[in-house]
Amino acid sequence: MSKTIINVCSIDFSVKEELESISEYLVKLGLTKKEAEVYVALLASGPKTGMELSKLTSDPAPFVYRLLRRLEKKGLVFRISDNPMIFKAYPIDIVVSSLLDEREQEFKTLLSAKDTIIKLYELHIDRRKKSKELDFIVINGVTNTINVIGEMIERAECEIKNMVGIEGVERIKYWHILEYEKAISRGVKVKILTSIDPSDVPDEIIEVSDIKFLKIPMNARFVLVDDKELIIITSQEEDGIMSIYSRNKSLVKTLSEVYVYIWGSI
Repeated sequence: MSKTIINVCSIDFSVKEELESISEYLVKLGLTKKEAEVYVALLASGPKTGMELSKLTSDPAPFVYRLLRRLEKKGLVFRISDNPMIFKAYPIDIVVSSLLDEREQEFKTLLSAKDTIIKLYELHIDRRKKSKELDFIVINGVTNTINVIGEMIERAECEIKNMVGIEGVERIKYWHILEYEKAISRGVKVKILTSIDPSDVPDEIIEVSDIKFLKIPMNARFVLVDDKELIIITSQEEDGIMSIYSRNKSLVKTLSEVYVYIWGSI
């Protein structure tokens, strides 16, 4: 911008609310609240020293001078005298256009970076998935175990393999029956292997699953989803449950093969 004296464009500044509205819009365009107030005060009152402006804005003179120098660097005001230091505001239309150009340039920069941002995020997600493949997460408590199993059922896309005892059958009946019904509606197959007496299995569980009964007791207790993730119930005492959740490919594959072998032998 050429540092020549330019007449302030004709805007009616007689109403205080109008000045405040202009300041608010300038803040939306990137100025701080105080920068906008000082600019508008200078625009409305004409050329002023920092001392004179400080009386209009009720701010300390050193603070106002710092704001004026910042506005000068941004090309929104300029000096018409160095001794004393007198500042004048560029017309509002020039200032608004300048601020809009800056915002537009920032938007173009962000827009051009869109593909890069998306690729970085996808890489981040991929790394997180790979890092989780080796995780063995210990889960303490009945409620936490139930919640994790529920989340696994919600993620299921193809098949859920259950190996359960009487406590697992009760868990399905009282906590997961609706989740299994939703999974089936998505086309998910539900299999249950159990060694309990068939008469102890509620009808609602039989309706939502393909169930087979083992002739010998099995201490293994686990839920395997889509051959991708599993939860093993390692202990079940009167005072609670401890389980292990994992996505470890080797472990998941091994238990899946064991399950398929037992299932096929019955």
